[in-house]
Amino acid sequence: MYLGGKAPGPLRDIHKVCVEALQATLEVMKPGTPLEKVWEAIRRPCDKAGMDFVELGFHGHGMASPEFPTVVYRPGYGPPSMNGTRIGKLELQEGMVFGNNIDIFDPRWKPDVGCMFGDMVVVRRKGAEQLVHVPLELPEVG
Repeated sequence: MYLGGKAPGPLRDIHKVCVEALQATLEVMKPGTPLEKVWEAIRRPCDKAGMDFVELGFHGHGMASPEFPTVVYRPGYGPPSMNGTRIGKLELQEGMVFGNNIDIFDPRWKPDVGCMFGDMVVVRRKGAEQLVHVPLELPEVG
């Protein structure tokens, strides 16, 4: 949510990339898809736009959050349990539930301002099913 009228153009651009990352999630999260293909697809819009992220990926959601598997950091960053180390070939199964971590910023604009975005999804045969249905438009208030 942006408070204070119209959001600056660069912030709207960041939000647009966040929505694209969520849409990539919905398309790629199908049974049999290896986790590395999932995180690559989710990160592609950010990379294509020349932006960066604090966290960009997903985490399992069951009785606790976050749960295994969790991939939110780039390879080599953060703890191995959260950057995809040794789990890239693990394949999704129908019914798995994930939360998205979409936390993108544009270092060419402001390295300390960005957008946190996401939803919860269930892996289905034709793609992920959203559970929360977060609004896809940037709320601008004031």
